[in-house]
Amino acid sequence: TSTAKRINKLNELGVIENELATEITMAFNFLTNINLKSNLEKLDKNEKVDNYINPNNLNTMEKDLLKESFKIVNKFKKKLEFHFKLNYV
Repeated sequence: TSTAKRINKLNELGVIENELATEITMAFNFLTNINLKSNLEKLDKNEKVDNYINPNNLNTMEKDLLKESFKIVNKFKKKLEFHFKLNYV
């Protein structure tokens, strides 16, 4: 199952609202995109491909979107922790 389908299913089940589902999907797509871009640049330079993204290689808009994406991911994480009572164990 793809990440997008899982997000949609959580929305359908009422675990997350439409707005959060849209935000999470957009954040996931952005993070996937910059990871791919970073790895393609590493391949071009014959460097090791990994999941590290050097923030110094991002432009101002990408840095802002990265910060916003992390905020959305954190909001999603807190919502899931509350809904599934993950932090009460």
